[in-house]
Amino acid sequence: MLGQVAFRNPRWYNVPFIALAPLLLLPFALWLYLHETARIPLLHAWHWISLYLVIAAGVSSIPSSIDMRLAWKYSAPLLLAGGVVIFIFMLWLH
Repeated sequence: MLGQVAFRNPRWYNVPFIALAPLLLLPFALWLYLHETARIPLLHAWHWISLYLVIAAGVSSIPSSIDMRLAWKYSAPLLLAGGVVIFIFMLWLH
């Protein structure tokens, strides 16, 4: 566990974003993998340091099971609202 976030008043509009915040590390891990580890020679020390950082960021970006449960529980209204907005937009297009 890297850390914890405590909040007193969880609502449907803020819990999914807080619970899924670790996923924001994935683009960094992908960028570091594609740009740093690919261009540095295998025997160079920075290659292994950047590879370690890629693995650490990748593992840290996995939300815990409690985070996933909270995100799923509170994201139903967001998904419903998004579906209604998409439905109205599709009606407006036709």
